Amino acid sequence: MSRAADQHEGQAGTPHYKSYEALSQALPKDAMGNPDWDAAVRDGLLDPLPAIDPGVPGEPPLLLDVLFAPKVAGLQVVFSHETHTYWLSCDSCHPSITAMQAGANPITMEKIYNGEYCGRCHGTVAFEVESACSRCHEGVAINAIQPAGNDAGEVLGDIVIDRHSSTNYQPAVVFRHWKHRMHFRCSACHPRVFEMRAGANEITMDALLTGESCGRCHDGLRAFGVAFETCSDCHSHGGP
Repeated sequence: MSRAADQHEGQAGTPHYKSYEALSQALPKDAMGNPDWDAAVRDGLLDPLPAIDPGVPGEPPLLLDVLFAPKVAGLQVVFSHETHTYWLSCDSCHPSITAMQAGANPITMEKIYNGEYCGRCHGTVAFEVESACSRCHEGVAINAIQPAGNDAGEVLGDIVIDRHSSTNYQPAVVFRHWKHRMHFRCSACHPRVFEMRAGANEITMDALLTGESCGRCHDGLRAFGVAFETCSDCHSHGGP
């Protein structure tokens, strides 16, 4: 078991499995083989906390569906704010990613593939659009697209952080979103602690030691602290 899993064992919002890898393999999958995080919450497998600080309540999900009706029949999308605002806060997407005005967002599959609009998360930390058409387009048959074919237990969301590590003769940090997502909802860290944009966050050891950035949790209490004996927990090929 990793140090992080061991220290969190028994705390609120924490899964009781022998390892993160065992839990990742136990996550329910959609018809295309992608991890279904919403189902994991509904089934009681996960209970991620809404905030970093203990006892801080999260905002209740917004019960609002928005219909996107493209010209091609059968490709309508019903966007569930309830599903997305369980994980994210409103300011995660509005107004920086999507404008809060009907018809103001020219969303196309090409733009999503290029990392715009829905593509800011889908394909990076949420299910890939290439292999999960039926998750959004309810009129598309489930077997219309072949599964992505990811290795067992592989979950999206790994980020390599190496702005300073290799220049200081340390291995880069591979941040595992999926491990942290088992403990916290996305809104616990985004966008207040970390901006949701590659390269936008200056993460330094000095910041961690003063309780900023990753140091908001990695303080030796909520998660393993920053010390010589824990360097390899992050600066390794495996990542935290």
